[in-house]
Amino acid sequence: MSHPRPQAWHEAGCPPLRLAAVGGGTAAALAEAPGAPSVAFTPSLANAATLAAELPFDAAAAAAAGAVLFPASTQARQELARGLEARGCWTLTRLDAYSTGPAAPPSDDTAAAAAAADCLTFASPSAVKAFRALGLPARAIACIGETSATACAAAGLANIYFPDVPGVEGWAAAVAAALAGEPSRDAWLRARLSQPDSA
Repeated sequence: MSHPRPQAWHEAGCPPLRLAAVGGGTAAALAEAPGAPSVAFTPSLANAATLAAELPFDAAAAAAAGAVLFPASTQARQELARGLEARGCWTLTRLDAYSTGPAAPPSDDTAAAAAAADCLTFASPSAVKAFRALGLPARAIACIGETSATACAAAGLANIYFPDVPGVEGWAAAVAAALAGEPSRDAWLRARLSQPDSA
């Protein structure tokens, strides 16, 4: 079975483009797509704000602002658009490529297991939102990065852990820290949320 995104690129005649991925996981997924162009850039931190700040732009070689296509979830936040706009180097077109929604309510056994878990893990703000809608307690929370952790804090959750560098390895370390009872990062998150640009 062909991969739809590289197929569309080939059908368009393989126009020249450069791919940027927000992190290693996205870059790996693109690398596994047969016939896809290679990823040219990933930022030092796997988040949209860092990608916007670090995306290379050769002003001397460019006749005009670069064009960026941003395929994203319908629920994706605005950090990338704001960051690129602030730099003034690109025109950005956002493509709402997919949407997420809550899953069916869990069974009583699943809900009980979640409520009894020593640590819950989150990799996206949409997952945090869906969990909060269930009204279940959380003893400790380990997030893949700051974005999900901030969503947890904004939703009123506490005892939150997350790595400085987003990714699976740091996420695993955050789980270990939570299970070991190390100090959470709640105070840092509260301070982050009090900043005007935290929305």
